[in-house]
Amino acid sequence: MPRTKTREPRVRRSCERCRQKKIKCPAEKPGCSHCRIANEICTYLPRNHVNNSNPRTFFRPLKAQLNNVSPSTSVESCSREPESLTKVSEGQDVNSWHSRAGSSNSVHQQLPPITAMLSDSPSWSPANPEPPVDLLSDFVGAYREKVYFQPLPLFDPRRLHLKIGTLPHYLRWSFLALTLNFTSHNFYYGLEAKAIEYYTTSARSIVVDMAAEGLAQLEVMQTLCLLALCDHIAGKTSRAWMMVGMAAKLEALRLFHSQPNTNSRHSDDAISRCHWSISILESTFIPNCNTLPDITGAPAYPKSVSRPTPLHSSHGMKSYCADLTDAYEGNIQDVGVNATCLGYISVWGCIISYLRDIRNGANEYPWLATSRHSQLTVKLYELENITSHRHLIRNAPFPDQPSEDLSEHREYWAPWVSFQIMMHATQAVLNNPFVQLVALRRAGRNFQPRSFLQNTVDQALFHAEWVSRLVQMCADRQFEVNDPLIGQAVAGCVSILWIFQFARDRKVSEKAKENLITCETFLGHLARKWPHIAEKLEILRTLNVKVAKQQQTPQEDESTSATIKFEPEMMWELLDPAMSGVDWASLCSAAKDKGSHATTSATIRVATKFVHPINNEVERAPLPDPEHNLFDLEDIYGEPFLDQFFSDSLLVNIS
Repeated sequence: MPRTKTREPRVRRSCERCRQKKIKCPAEKPGCSHCRIANEICTYLPRNHVNNSNPRTFFRPLKAQLNNVSPSTSVESCSREPESLTKVSEGQDVNSWHSRAGSSNSVHQQLPPITAMLSDSPSWSPANPEPPVDLLSDFVGAYREKVYFQPLPLFDPRRLHLKIGTLPHYLRWSFLALTLNFTSHNFYYGLEAKAIEYYTTSARSIVVDMAAEGLAQLEVMQTLCLLALCDHIAGKTSRAWMMVGMAAKLEALRLFHSQPNTNSRHSDDAISRCHWSISILESTFIPNCNTLPDITGAPAYPKSVSRPTPLHSSHGMKSYCADLTDAYEGNIQDVGVNATCLGYISVWGCIISYLRDIRNGANEYPWLATSRHSQLTVKLYELENITSHRHLIRNAPFPDQPSEDLSEHREYWAPWVSFQIMMHATQAVLNNPFVQLVALRRAGRNFQPRSFLQNTVDQALFHAEWVSRLVQMCADRQFEVNDPLIGQAVAGCVSILWIFQFARDRKVSEKAKENLITCETFLGHLARKWPHIAEKLEILRTLNVKVAKQQQTPQEDESTSATIKFEPEMMWELLDPAMSGVDWASLCSAAKDKGSHATTSATIRVATKFVHPINNEVERAPLPDPEHNLFDLEDIYGEPFLDQFFSDSLLVNIS
């Protein structure tokens, strides 16, 4: 149906203060720079507004009203003494400026919604940017279903609906901008893109100035986190990195100046959620430039909700495995699913940073106890050792729960899914065979011990297949996942599965191809919102095209190892969270037309073993029963542990 045209309310170009002062107004919305500098409220009135009051007393009533504003209809009100800016200009030191700023809000928080001065409009417009109050609850619901812990636990969904109307307008607008990417309402009438641009531009113009002044306020850092995600969705990665960097520096500044037992109007949980949200953004998008991991005094992990009670007896569930129970599990203190998830995300950032250094030529002998590979492996073992059995799949039966129950308890299951996928993805990517067999065999480096290679390949295949299985569980239970970090973890596992599809063992090869399809479908869903995931999906499809062309030539002998040739840079791009901006499909096509390689290529001849198997007859064993158990290792491997991967005859050529 065609949209009914409604006339948008027209406002004056100049704000009232500039009109009274008879100076040229820059007409910045929602507040001009002149009013910000003068610590005055900036208001744009309708063009037909008639002011019968004394112009000299126009601003005094507004300031008086501001102190009596109801929290349910305006932003949080908190005044700053006019003398503060004068004192700073007189050379007061940064520490005193920071402490004063911490106890008071910026003048930007005093700006009332523009709709307070206008008649109600049935649709969104720059003159009417605030949605109806009852609509805010719908956005909170969308945040809970589509954004919470995907990737940020920035707000507690159970409390957000009570606070959304009292947030500073720039924080509320950044929240609306992010959630508008996942939902909408008739209030916006197809103007979502314009509303998102207006919200982000307005919020950014305010918080960037506040961040530049060193105002380490919770609302400023929360806004920067939301704007960073908005910029990543818009494909503006450089600006998103700057938003994350500013938030991290402000949080480091806050921790440096924080003192114990200081009174704060913010709860410890809100501060904790903001700190760890910034840490997640660093681990997700800029893991090689982390600021917070080395900072002391980090707050505790955000509070976790309790694990939902299983609906069925554990012995009747598909995910139950009696052999995995341990009598000593009850002695492990449960730190909560949020803390467990955040621990693995932090290690993920360290692993990606480690791989970036290898890509840049860092020398590493990963089998040594002093290597970074060994240190990261120890970190993963430590995390595994402190993970409570309550959150393992046999005791938190995700695949056995109805979809409606998963949605009802999403505050638990969203971080649980992230924890499970990251627990397996960290092990898989750390032991990536591409890294071990290509990147670390360049420049005449020593070959790795065969038993070490066998162990890393075992780990990579096992955990990569578990990631694929968990992704399929989410699809089967209709559990929506929008987390770009999970997308990056799946893309990292794709680089492993893509290699294993060339394994000589038919069961291993077919299982890898099946898992590749699952992961490609999942990445296709995330690619609709996240451009850097779309780039990784395009790389995967380019690799698959190369595979299809290679497989058109039949092998002389089925027992002969397949030989694969690919560009290592494409594998690195699957592992790197950054966007390269390279059109790999066009680049490979151009190189083929010229009969040369535009980039360095690697050739790998793939067999199935590094060490001699215990039983040579297992390859002729019958296929397992389709009614498999989730913990059946025969289903995951196809053969015993040491009997199916790459051989000591593996050949790596770098040309």
